[in-house]
Amino acid sequence: MTSILSSISGFFSKALMLGAFLPAVIYIVVGIFVVGPLLPAGPGVLKTLEAFDTQWKVLAVFFITVVLSGLLYNLNILLIRVYEGYPWKEWWIGRARARRFQAEFTALTVREGRLATLIRLLDPESLAGLPCPPDASVVLEELNRLTPGLQLIDPADAVCAAGEVNSDVWQKIYSRLLREWNFVKLRLNSEFPGRASLILPTRLGNVIRSFEYYPDREYGMDAITLWPRLVASVDKDYAVSVDDAKTSFDFMLNASFLSALTSLGILLAGLVNPGMLVAGVGPLLWAVEIVFFILLSYCFYRLSMPRAATWGGMVKGAFDLYRNKLLSSLGYTRTPGTRKEERELWDGISLQMLLGNSSAGPRAQDYNPPSPPSPPSVSACGSPSDVPLELTRGFRPGWKESEESVYVRVRNVDLQGRLAAQVVLTETLPPGHSFNWGSALVENREIPVTGTNPYRFSLGDIRAGESKELMYRVILRKV
Repeated sequence: MTSILSSISGFFSKALMLGAFLPAVIYIVVGIFVVGPLLPAGPGVLKTLEAFDTQWKVLAVFFITVVLSGLLYNLNILLIRVYEGYPWKEWWIGRARARRFQAEFTALTVREGRLATLIRLLDPESLAGLPCPPDASVVLEELNRLTPGLQLIDPADAVCAAGEVNSDVWQKIYSRLLREWNFVKLRLNSEFPGRASLILPTRLGNVIRSFEYYPDREYGMDAITLWPRLVASVDKDYAVSVDDAKTSFDFMLNASFLSALTSLGILLAGLVNPGMLVAGVGPLLWAVEIVFFILLSYCFYRLSMPRAATWGGMVKGAFDLYRNKLLSSLGYTRTPGTRKEERELWDGISLQMLLGNSSAGPRAQDYNPPSPPSPPSVSACGSPSDVPLELTRGFRPGWKESEESVYVRVRNVDLQGRLAAQVVLTETLPPGHSFNWGSALVENREIPVTGTNPYRFSLGDIRAGESKELMYRVILRKV
């Protein structure tokens, strides 16, 4: 998902300055005052810097800051993946942590299913007016067993009143169950990727992976394949908002990394130069500084998670708001009418872009929805024109697969007993159907036919209460 992790607005200055340069400045200054005193006093880089004038010292520190900022900015994706747990997910600690999160995911999934079942069963509208159960306490005990840890009802509340279910009490129970279901469902959708097999060893990794797989879960869109294309459809203002959310996340993650790096630097400086450690800061303060920066690294890591969720919300919104614009940009004019149709359409587009055409043809659906075959247009009219005529149409397969016989019965249903003189039947054949010349028969006699679609069949006179049946053959052509 490296494409999703990158900036999309095109304005990298803010992301570079606030996400990488600012934490680099802070921690270089901290390093000078915290790690510097522990370094050897002999000839070295610091000793050489001391011989420079002030402006050269500032320039050297600025150069180091710029280099560190560039490294943080360009190694941002790698750093995120390390914090997500990708490089070490197959280590024993990675597998152990993944199992822990998988167990939590399974427990939440089971709980969500139980709560959903109870919500359907305890809908207050369906329980209103029902007789009270023989032993209401049994119902409450069952609810408490299925939802451990929930205080569904105060012991003083009466479940039944006047021989019927107390709707007010059941409404309280229902509302509490609904709130708990919303909470569990929110955690499943925002803290986990949706399948146990996708779970990573860190909570941050699962938060990020959750919104990475959101497009596939909701719309059947492969985010890895479609995100670079969606970026072109996102409005500039929205793209800047996405990058702002990621910049805030980058600052917290870089601060966490630099805090851990500072702690490691203090540890190594003290071990390499124990004499300076004893004569300078002292072993106790040295240990306190190490622990402090480790805790600071963890605090920044924890602070990065809500920022990642905010960033993820913006990424989800990009798919929600701009997927139809992307569909149009890809050349599709169809608009899916249902969720199922949309998932099938995007799934085909994703596979087409990822795997290309197969030997059986393209995987994606056509750009335009297939037009349904036009129904034949049939009408009949005689003289006088207000005589009502009833039409019945059908067909039979012909001897050849490329032919079929069409039957049209025209009946005079005039209640005044009038004659329908010189009745003409007009019919427009759908695409792929051609009239077989000389095949139009009424009472086994060929009748006159004019026109080139629509065709006009002359049926003659039809008395009131009588009918005539036209039969003709059509040739079926491939279109």
